[in-house]
Amino acid sequence: MTRGAIIPGGLYAGKRSDGTGYMIVKVLRVDFAVHIRIYAEDFKEPPQGIKSSSLKVALGHAPMSPEGWGEKHILLGVEPVTEDELSGYRAYMGG
Repeated sequence: MTRGAIIPGGLYAGKRSDGTGYMIVKVLRVDFAVHIRIYAEDFKEPPQGIKSSSLKVALGHAPMSPEGWGEKHILLGVEPVTEDELSGYRAYMGG
């Protein structure tokens, strides 16, 4: 598990604001924002060896500020970003 750079295709664990556990997000693209996909599952600790295919999508696309990303998210792994995953990003960008 790593903190630091924002990697497209990265699966990250982020601490919930209420401190109850971790949520999982996948970075789709990085430009003026970090564009992520949010998954529904909660974990008490950052999971190891997790794949996005085993998770349920809660929100297909959400733009976030890159400020403080490295302090708030733990890189769990990296996998390809599919065209299907980019559909919400493309709609947001007007394409």
